[in-house]
Amino acid sequence: MKTMFTQHKNRLHHLQYVILLSALFSLTPLLNASNVAIAWDPPTSNTDGSALTDLAGYRLYHGTASGVYTENSAVANGSTLTLSNLLSGGTHYFAVTALNSAGAEGAYSDELALRIPPGIILSTALLSVEEGSSVTLQVRLEAPPSQATTVQVHRVSGGCPYLGITGGTRLLFSATNWSTYQPVTLRALPDPVRAKRTALFDFTGTDLTSAQLAASASNPTVTPIELIDNQDADANGLPDTWEITRFGGINLVGAAALDDSDQDGLSNIQEYIAGTDPTDPASRLLVEIQTRAGQPEVRVQTIAATGYGYLGKTRSYTLQQCPDLVAGIWSPVAAATDIPADGQTVTYADNLITAPTSYYRVNAQLH
Repeated sequence: MKTMFTQHKNRLHHLQYVILLSALFSLTPLLNASNVAIAWDPPTSNTDGSALTDLAGYRLYHGTASGVYTENSAVANGSTLTLSNLLSGGTHYFAVTALNSAGAEGAYSDELALRIPPGIILSTALLSVEEGSSVTLQVRLEAPPSQATTVQVHRVSGGCPYLGITGGTRLLFSATNWSTYQPVTLRALPDPVRAKRTALFDFTGTDLTSAQLAASASNPTVTPIELIDNQDADANGLPDTWEITRFGGINLVGAAALDDSDQDGLSNIQEYIAGTDPTDPASRLLVEIQTRAGQPEVRVQTIAATGYGYLGKTRSYTLQQCPDLVAGIWSPVAAATDIPADGQTVTYADNLITAPTSYYRVNAQLH
């Protein structure tokens, strides 16, 4: 009986695993721990092909060195076990054995090696900022990274647009400075509706376990000091206030002036000038063309220069026409140049067109 069991036990080759990592770390423990669910394929037959009828359970072994298992857990039912409090920042090794009804134990399965990345540690997971003010939190790693890595901060989509990161959007950590806190500054712009609003910020990095910050903006107890609306701290041509409301902060990865954050063919600075949303590919200047009495009629939905980033600025549009896209010569339509934009719909009937085919586009200017 024991010999037969040892033979079929060697069929436990395949270990499957799912890492269940906490989405939010705190500084309560010195080191944060992870939960790991280990699953394996139960044997159904002996190595001679006969049906397996006396399988009674398993034993899962775990250690931090290959082949050296310092812990083990009995599994009476099922073929899955979740291990808690596994320290991050190192490699863990697992193997499973099978037990028969007589208590005999088979050989180890193939070993599973699993690296649990270091976690990103935030000095707080909850932060409140008064409108018009800034608050700083601290960030470090819980263990040395495998190589130098950058922690990036992004506002989660759907959060309050008036909360943003103004400092520390990219933090470099290495084996020498992983335990040293680095500052991240969060600012709340005055909310036009003056209501308490919230936003979530993700802290991520290559080979790191992410962390999340829940931030809220509250009504100020004193008159807030507003950011200068044309201030451009990262000198990229985009006002800081516009970057905060659109991207969640300044100097963010993928949110530079010449980047195309929503992959719609327009750079971020072009979207700023046009008044469209650089994070939404469906947000674009609405231009419609139809024919009336044999002549083209062009309709343009204008977008007023209002909101953060546009203080003291105005927007205008110029309709351009081209008879041949191959030649690519665009000319302004004389009766539709420098159209002030205040959110109105502009209709232009081109009664002077003589070419059999005509193409139109709109050029936006910010003054």
